[in-house]
Amino acid sequence: MVTGMDPDWQRLKEAVADALELPADRRAAFLDAACADASLRRRALAMVEAATRACDFLEEPALVTLVPESVQHLPAGSRIGTYLVEELIGEGGFSEVYRAVQLEPIRRVVAIKLLKPGMDSRAVLLRFANERQTLARMSHRNIAQVLDAGATDGGRPFVVMELVAGAPLQRQVDRGALELPARLALFLEVCDAVAHAHRRGVIHRDLKPSNVLVEMSDEGPRVKVIDFGIAKLLDDTSELTRGGPLIGTPAYASPEQLDRECGDVDTRADVYALGVMLYELLTGRRPTDGGEGRPLALVEILNRVREGDFVPPSQRAARALPRELDWIAAKALARDRNVRYATVDALANDVRRFLRDEALSVGPPTLRYHFAKFARRHRALLVAASLVTFAILAGGTAAAIGFVQARRARDEARGALREAEATADYLARMLQAAQPDAVGRDVKVVDMLAASDRILAESAEFPDVAARLRGVVGRTYHALGEYALAEQHLRQAAAILEDHRGPDAWPRIELLYDLASALAASGRWHDAEPIVTEIDTRARALRGPEHPYSRGILDLRAKAAFDAGHAEVAADALRRLLALDERDGRYLAVIQTLGNLSQVLLATGKLEEAEQLARRGYDMSVARLGPDHTVSFRAGRKLLGLYARTDQDERLAATAEPLLARARTKLGADHPDTMGIETYLANALTRLARYDVAEPIYRRLVAHQERRLGRLHAQAIIALTGFASLLEAKGELAEAELRLGDALARLREQRGTDDLDARRAQLALARVIAKQGRHREVAGEYAEVVAALRATAGDADATVAAGRTAWAHHLLGLAQQQHADGEDPAAMKTLETAFAVFDEMHEDVGRRSAAEALVNACIAAGDATGAARWRDELR
Repeated sequence: MVTGMDPDWQRLKEAVADALELPADRRAAFLDAACADASLRRRALAMVEAATRACDFLEEPALVTLVPESVQHLPAGSRIGTYLVEELIGEGGFSEVYRAVQLEPIRRVVAIKLLKPGMDSRAVLLRFANERQTLARMSHRNIAQVLDAGATDGGRPFVVMELVAGAPLQRQVDRGALELPARLALFLEVCDAVAHAHRRGVIHRDLKPSNVLVEMSDEGPRVKVIDFGIAKLLDDTSELTRGGPLIGTPAYASPEQLDRECGDVDTRADVYALGVMLYELLTGRRPTDGGEGRPLALVEILNRVREGDFVPPSQRAARALPRELDWIAAKALARDRNVRYATVDALANDVRRFLRDEALSVGPPTLRYHFAKFARRHRALLVAASLVTFAILAGGTAAAIGFVQARRARDEARGALREAEATADYLARMLQAAQPDAVGRDVKVVDMLAASDRILAESAEFPDVAARLRGVVGRTYHALGEYALAEQHLRQAAAILEDHRGPDAWPRIELLYDLASALAASGRWHDAEPIVTEIDTRARALRGPEHPYSRGILDLRAKAAFDAGHAEVAADALRRLLALDERDGRYLAVIQTLGNLSQVLLATGKLEEAEQLARRGYDMSVARLGPDHTVSFRAGRKLLGLYARTDQDERLAATAEPLLARARTKLGADHPDTMGIETYLANALTRLARYDVAEPIYRRLVAHQERRLGRLHAQAIIALTGFASLLEAKGELAEAELRLGDALARLREQRGTDDLDARRAQLALARVIAKQGRHREVAGEYAEVVAALRATAGDADATVAAGRTAWAHHLLGLAQQQHADGEDPAAMKTLETAFAVFDEMHEDVGRRSAAEALVNACIAAGDATGAARWRDELR
């Protein structure tokens, strides 16, 4: 009898449970790998055989009824809450998985993972609860989504997940005979899912092909990572996740997992498992497999992992593999985890570089290697040079005309080769110029770009190269949010091509479009408009009305119309643009246009439609691209803007905080998109009266955005006006006045005095001045701006309504000053105006205050009739 003191009991129990999940013909081989010694294997095999005999016995229909109902599988038609069980589709050592139909509130097919009867030990319950909590922390298109959780009437815990209709990764790859790029594309999806889990503080610890299913969708194959049952939360120190018996599958377990004394397993354990999976995708075998792919016993696996030599995938694959894949696999499978890829993203990035034929992080740091990668990407150029060299050699025996033609071709090829050499030399010198000893070990893109300015100036000998390189630098600066630097390089590149190839050269038109986009991103529509017009004119002449930039130009002009205060014109353009995007299936463009149109509709008061479009754009971006994609961040900002304009402050803050955390990690704290999200968060915190949290955010954003984006950038002005609102709410009216005056001056400089946002800033400034008791100073301006806003935005606009109420209260204060200065007739007229405003807006408190003041004014003037009239208004 095995007692609780048996040190091998836990391992034995888990090995037997896992073996019983496998087909009978594979169980012996599995136990060879899972059991450390012969004695343990014999005991496990005996238990498996006993369980098998019991199952065979119970398969007799007449005897199934003898099994207690509590331990039978659930029959079809059973109910678990609102779920109707259809069939058993899987079974593990601790749980059963059923296909079921959710009946309400929506009808859909799901998978229910149900804890087995009797498996209610503390450790198993903890593990089951851990998986439920783990899945709840994650939301990713490549991770099976948890939908619900609970317990049956009998107390058995269950988790409801999406039903993944797919085959295990390796089986799908083998079945489809996928080529190398397709295999690596699936592997990258697995990496993205695991990286998402790591960012949520979760280590899977049992990654293997059987825990990665591949389902087919309209977009092609998609992976789903499943079974987080033994995942370890990074912040969990419970008994469940400490060191002890081996947790995981030995052939995929990292060396530290195989070390019983090591209780410190981190995310690099999953990096190792991904390395094993990559190795298997490349070769059809695991690194620890024996000859003919035979699985080894656990003791042999331990020896191979700890002491064995690494056999590169290229030496075991049936097809030829590039040596770079050997480098990636070796790095991922390093025995010392400090030598391994530090993160899953680092591993995935090298795989992506391989697919793009770029230099790897694990490649040799030689110019020869980097130039070789460049040469492969520009093979046509170098082939031309080789052909011309041959022509030169053959030309010696050709006729004179042939010699002349060969010499011309040779000269052209030399020019092309010199351009290629200049490009390669630029890249090499740029890498060398950004010396790590000057900027630190982690050289950033901006360091390399800044170091390239002098080198670019020396490339004038090759105009096409100079323009192309400056274009790349300009686009990179744009992506980094450095709009002024982007403009500088793009203008120079376009000017070089105009001088060298003429104004209609298509590469010049491409550069002009990038320049217009950079100017638009910095809020300089006035400067962008003539460039947009030139692009459209020249592109139509060269490529026709449906030229490649027709869609982008429509988008830019819609933004320019909106910025100029013509919201209806912008909405019409964006509706036409959305129809084109949907017709052509450009889902990225659809997401962008949905967000832009939602913001424009907000300005026209169509709030319900605006929210539907913003939500649709964000949901589409997350579903297709994941929540950490740049497009998702921008779609999320549109949704935040809608919440801000519709005063959904709690919802705004709850949405903005996790979005901001992801943006800081993915884009950096100084990226314009990150700062835009942070501005919305500060806005919500202000309106929720959380001033102590919002104020430091605003002070940093106001200063930083002005430096980074420029004083006239819309985002910098929004932060400035938001900060002024916070100061006003805190009663710091003098500084609020200064900030609003600055914001108003910027808006008028950029958009003119009649702009809607400029009017709103003018209204806020008048209100702050009036609150300081300086009513006479703003009397005329206050009335003027309220009238202008009513005419532009309408009385239904929230800003207009609040502005009219504040103006009426200002009139009460103005009347007091007029009365104190002996201007009683003027005071009476001011009070009558205030009463009329309050009365029209059904502001009973303000209406009563104005009527009481009018009664007192009439009594002071000896007007008994007037006093009686206003007393009647008080009744």
